[in-house]
Amino acid sequence: MVKAQKRSKASKLGKQDRWPSDYGVREPERKRTDDGATEADGPEQLREKVRGVLDRLGLPTEEMAPYLLHFLGHPTEGEALAAHSPEAVHARTLEMLRAVSLRSSRALRPLVMIVEDLHWIDHASAAYLASLVESLAGAPIMVVVTYREGYQPAWLRRSYVTQMGLAPLSSDDSRRALFSLLPPDALPPGAEAMILARAEGNPFFLEELTHTLARADQTGVAAVPGTVHEVLLARIERLPEAERALLQAASVIGRAFSPALLRAMTGGEQNLDARLAALVQAEFLYEAVGAGDPLYAFKHALTHDVAYESLTRARRHALHAAAAGALEARFADRIDDALDQIAFHYGASDLHEPATRYLARAARRSAERYANVEAVALLDQALAHAERLDGEERRDREIMALLFAQAHSLGLLGQFQPVLERLAAAAPRVARLGDLALSAEYHFWLGRTFSVTCTGNRGASKARGPWLTSPSVSHGSRWRSPRPPSRRSSWPTAPT
Repeated sequence: MVKAQKRSKASKLGKQDRWPSDYGVREPERKRTDDGATEADGPEQLREKVRGVLDRLGLPTEEMAPYLLHFLGHPTEGEALAAHSPEAVHARTLEMLRAVSLRSSRALRPLVMIVEDLHWIDHASAAYLASLVESLAGAPIMVVVTYREGYQPAWLRRSYVTQMGLAPLSSDDSRRALFSLLPPDALPPGAEAMILARAEGNPFFLEELTHTLARADQTGVAAVPGTVHEVLLARIERLPEAERALLQAASVIGRAFSPALLRAMTGGEQNLDARLAALVQAEFLYEAVGAGDPLYAFKHALTHDVAYESLTRARRHALHAAAAGALEARFADRIDDALDQIAFHYGASDLHEPATRYLARAARRSAERYANVEAVALLDQALAHAERLDGEERRDREIMALLFAQAHSLGLLGQFQPVLERLAAAAPRVARLGDLALSAEYHFWLGRTFSVTCTGNRGASKARGPWLTSPSVSHGSRWRSPRPPSRRSSWPTAPT
């Protein structure tokens, strides 16, 4: 049986997560469709390939192509769907993605879809996965997901879903795993018993302890750290300075990364390939299999996290700024292809102007895809950076634009109370600016939100009054994607 395997981390139809993508870009190194479309394709190439897939599957090309092209970031397809509300576009896009998956599994080949770290999934991606799982009965598709204890997908109780818990290794299995890494005589006295006791059946901890103790004497055995985090940190700190710095720089990009991007953000690092090879040899990294440029990945998510956390705050900010600048240069003529990553890295830097603008632009794209939870989170980050912009008037204008944009997404989520509270707190900014157009937009959002949350209360003119504690109504009952009566956009514009 021929199987097409699709493997991804639990991201993302709309969200910037911990790291927005495991490969540091969205990705030029990874395929976008099964027809060979890549991030390097221009708009016309992308259109032709998407339409070709739909034609080959016997799906309605004219109806579906605009939605799928918009989803893939085609620069003009959003205009074709402008007459539809974001929620309608979102719902139809989910239907079409599901239709493509189901049809391709029957018309082309069975599919195996692997999603790791489901506990980090964003709302939009979770909605697509749930819609697909609901249609899996009888389809030649196997979906394999991994997630941490405590997380439960909503579809877990379906009769065709099987859950498998991963128990710790038994003592015998742990011993076999240990001796598959090193022969018994390669360990110092007492090391075997200590490894088995401390690892408690955790294969990753067992492996890291083995690497640490392979070079230890009897004194070193007693001094081995007691947690896997401490063991990893100790191993990282023992690396030569140049290799340690490179590993830390790579951790800023994400769990997996392109050497080309790493080279660009480190200023053309000399001996990059040799140092990466040394990190592979030391089993911090492995070379990932993929089309196009080579990719490297951290051997384990915890290895990545420990390397990242070992950076000083100042160094972390500087590396994020360097990563954002490298991505800007690399995608200068198609910024939208790396927008989430650029926004993420500037957001984690101390460069407040580009952080504000790129986060706002990423939030706007999330909102256009009806990923409003993600849009609100991005705008919260943008507001934090906007508070630190130079110049009071400029700062006030940026913050008000971000608040208006956030009011839109919060309203669609039915979260009206936060809108009222944030707008009330911003009243002094509006008064200070003295801009009639901005004041009109402010009162539009305030009045609109108040109208769907309150009845018979006339306290809205006060910044702090009883209207702030009025009960909210359910999402969508009277809130429809509003267009505020303003000559200015509610969205700050990032450089293109």
